[in-house]
Amino acid sequence: FANKDGGLLVRSVLDCLTSSGDTIVENSLTFVERLMENDEQALALIKKNSSQNAARGANGDAVADMEIVTSTTKKEKSIVATFLLRPHIHHLLTRFQARLATRGELLKDRKNKRVMFALDQRVLGILSQVSLHATRSLSSMTSDDSSGEDEDEDEDEDGERSRRRASPAGLTNETCSTLVSLLIPYLREAHRLRGDAKKDILDTIAALSPFLTDATSHLTMLFMLLLPGRRSLDGQVRISLIRLFQTLGKQKMTSWLARPASILKELNAWDPRKFEEFDYNRRLKACATFEKTFTEMQSYPHKQLHIVLFQLIHTLHEEDFALRKSALDTLMTVVHHVSEVAKSGGDSCLQPIGKSARHGSQSPSPTVVLGGNIQLLETVLMPAIKTGMRSTSVNVRKSFVLLLAEISSSFEWMEIDVRPLLHLDIRFLVNKHDQEADILHGLTHLQLHRRAKSLRRFRTHHSDETATKLLRPHTLAHLFLPLVTHVLYETEKSADYVIVDEAIATIASISTSLPWSRYYSVIRLLLVQLQRRPEKEKVLIKAVCASIESFHFDCSESIAASGEASGEAVVVEEEEENDEIAKEEEEALQEIMSKKKTEEEDDDEEEEAEKEEGEGEGEGEEGEKESSVSGGKEKSDQKKAAKKGNKKEEAAVVTADALVPRATVTALTATNKITRTLLDKLLPSLYQYLIKGRQTKDDGGRS
Repeated sequence: FANKDGGLLVRSVLDCLTSSGDTIVENSLTFVERLMENDEQALALIKKNSSQNAARGANGDAVADMEIVTSTTKKEKSIVATFLLRPHIHHLLTRFQARLATRGELLKDRKNKRVMFALDQRVLGILSQVSLHATRSLSSMTSDDSSGEDEDEDEDEDGERSRRRASPAGLTNETCSTLVSLLIPYLREAHRLRGDAKKDILDTIAALSPFLTDATSHLTMLFMLLLPGRRSLDGQVRISLIRLFQTLGKQKMTSWLARPASILKELNAWDPRKFEEFDYNRRLKACATFEKTFTEMQSYPHKQLHIVLFQLIHTLHEEDFALRKSALDTLMTVVHHVSEVAKSGGDSCLQPIGKSARHGSQSPSPTVVLGGNIQLLETVLMPAIKTGMRSTSVNVRKSFVLLLAEISSSFEWMEIDVRPLLHLDIRFLVNKHDQEADILHGLTHLQLHRRAKSLRRFRTHHSDETATKLLRPHTLAHLFLPLVTHVLYETEKSADYVIVDEAIATIASISTSLPWSRYYSVIRLLLVQLQRRPEKEKVLIKAVCASIESFHFDCSESIAASGEASGEAVVVEEEEENDEIAKEEEEALQEIMSKKKTEEEDDDEEEEAEKEEGEGEGEGEEGEKESSVSGGKEKSDQKKAAKKGNKKEEAAVVTADALVPRATVTALTATNKITRTLLDKLLPSLYQYLIKGRQTKDDGGRS
């Protein structure tokens, strides 16, 4: 393996990693593991001999020291010659890149899909080991660079040649950056990897990070891993992610990560004396420290605040009340600070930095935002609140409702429509003077009758036609409706029918104020839950029927006549959908025209064929032939005239349809779309309920 032919053999085996056969890839990975074990043993022997050489050289004389160095160097050369994987690490990493890049093509075969998923776990594990091995090899190589300075020229040439073979060549910025960009997408929720596989990926990125010149382009995806989700990073996997941030904080281009990474380490601290137990002292202390010093951290251009806020949002999803309350108080402090800064005269804390600002130069200088701004609330907190409203935990939903109420009360001085992403119209549901009349607080109350009372109060206010303080449609759809629909899912006792009926009536009342896209999404949501929750079939069908009864779109064709009589223009809400309808009408007209042309051509061909047949008949039948030809011509002329008339009628119909307002066409397509959706979703459940349920009853009666 040490000679040239052995190197070619190793490369040939490594090329098998891109094979589509699972057995071949398994054997290739095993081969890589054996080579790494050999290199690790050789590296341990080199370190042992070098340490012995240093110890003896410190206590012995110059002659003995020279003999020991020479003998150790010769022995080291023999050991270095046995390194098998280190000279081919660059080639190995490129093979891993090729396999990760072609993973989608390998998964097209559905029969081997499960095998490929299992093989991915092993590939990621071996890649993590190879990356760590390459880092250790490079560190040992750089530490031993000064050992051969006093050797002879021949020995020096041999040493350089051996180091060139042993060094992990190819760990460049380009190679490592490409590999990291291929590994990060595996950490998304869609890939459904196990926790140990995700930990291997994070360890691989941490091992390759010293070779990255600038890892800024990869940070956005890594930051999003701090947020909660169905397969969010927890436990040891999350600790590996924080260690990665600490490693990146040591790099020159990402040194600004050091401060938020240290806070993240404390916010995710575990008690070493107990098994899987939070270290409450360190976590609560970290929240208090951040609450005092967050005004010194940047939210632009460096996202120091974003990282910590992502972690606090994750803490709000914890079941522990103490941690959740501490995170909520910290976020409320940030919201109050941003509100005070914006009220004082600016959207953000902008401070000029750089020499141009100090010397009074007229050229524009870069700016840094300290302590956050309104854009931070719109892009970080509000999406998290919308996600938290859909949580299955009542306590988690209550925490986000309180945070939303704090945003509403902190920005009372701002008009509602100035910042629509903040949903400031939620203040209409808050009553600071009377907690009993606070609808937002009553929706998260522990007692069910208090929730039902809040729903009834909201429906009474929302159905009032003279009321002016009504919620906007996007607030109803994104914030209020998820709170109401959870009532349908969580009530289990038959005695809770009061709050269920109130929730269904509230959903119907909300549906009357939604535009078409939101209204259709409500029906789709209820139908999807009908399949996921068969035990709630009766309640969900009631909700679907109530939503359909709240259909408030006008589908009559009298809109066209009234619009033409009054001369008023029809307001089109959804321009993209109307443009698509116009395109469909034009395509339909073109299809009709093309069909007519083809029919006319077919008629001409038939006439020519009839003429040829007529010419082939005998001379004695000339009279009959003339009469038949004349009759055929008359019939063909009649056919052409009829087809032209039909063509004009169809064209007139198309143009008449085109004159119908697009809003009418949109409403008609809306009803058709709802009908198709209901048939697709309800018929299978009705079949299962009526046919299969009857069969089971008959089978039970027979038995």
